Amino acid sequence: MASATEDGSADVVIFGFRADEDLSHCGTLTRMEKGDKIWMKMFKTTSFRHAFAEFCKRNALDEKTLCFFLGNREITGSDTPAKVIMKSGSDIVSVKHKKEILKESSFYDEFKGLFKSSRLSDVTLKVKDTLFPCHRVILAARCPKFGAMFGSGGPSALRERTEEIIEITGHDAKLFELLLEYIYSDKIATLSAENALELLCLADEYLIERLKQMCELELIAIVDVDNVADLLCHANHYQAAVLKNFCISFILDNAHLVVNNPSFERDLQSAELLHEIIKATSKRLPEPASDRALPPVKKRKREAGTNSPIYPPH
Repeated sequence: MASATEDGSADVVIFGFRADEDLSHCGTLTRMEKGDKIWMKMFKTTSFRHAFAEFCKRNALDEKTLCFFLGNREITGSDTPAKVIMKSGSDIVSVKHKKEILKESSFYDEFKGLFKSSRLSDVTLKVKDTLFPCHRVILAARCPKFGAMFGSGGPSALRERTEEIIEITGHDAKLFELLLEYIYSDKIATLSAENALELLCLADEYLIERLKQMCELELIAIVDVDNVADLLCHANHYQAAVLKNFCISFILDNAHLVVNNPSFERDLQSAELLHEIIKATSKRLPEPASDRALPPVKKRKREAGTNSPIYPPH
């Protein structure tokens, strides 16, 4: 770890972020275990807002659920290292979840009691040979696609508002059951890396953003040099921003392993994604100092030599 003196600037501070408890996203997958640290460097007069955002991006965490402390003092995004008198190379910013004052609501657990129950059911979804008794008002309230299906006008919507059985095509019944479990309970007990990619596709089709994020976090846990390109393509296709940003960061952190892996060239065929990777790489490079700016054209010609094919002799 470099000190402020080794960094060459008294205006720069190096400090650590430490998880004071297990940190998770959406209350599901743990992204940092208690005691884990990462080190960062920033100017003393720069607000912590950018550092907080970078910390959360690196670890796929939701900044709105976290609080940051230097000792006993809570740090806000508008604070600066100079304002809180931070010592370079030794100070640690502790991170933990904001505490809820109220007890956790039982609302969704009570709703889960209606899942697959015929009590007050007014519609049945048929997926292949499996029948799921459901409630139109719950489906419409929790899922934008069902909301449009039951609430829009036209002959098709009229039929779907009145028919007792609606057939859902193109999906596996067990996978669709997980979607309905989420709609009724806001949770999926068996969500895992094995079914997360298929469920991500289904959640995207039914426009359920929070379920997409839950799937992204499961997939982040299994990213490796063999599958990162494939997962990046899926993340881009389904607009899964958390997974996409993580995959790009993983590629940059492990570039020497990833680019030499046959799966990278096979799976990554998108010029758009390659361009985004290059842009992300450039953001990690240090800004050129003013005295290292490109020299004038005449000077570059002279330094290149008269035999340079780029600068032929006059």
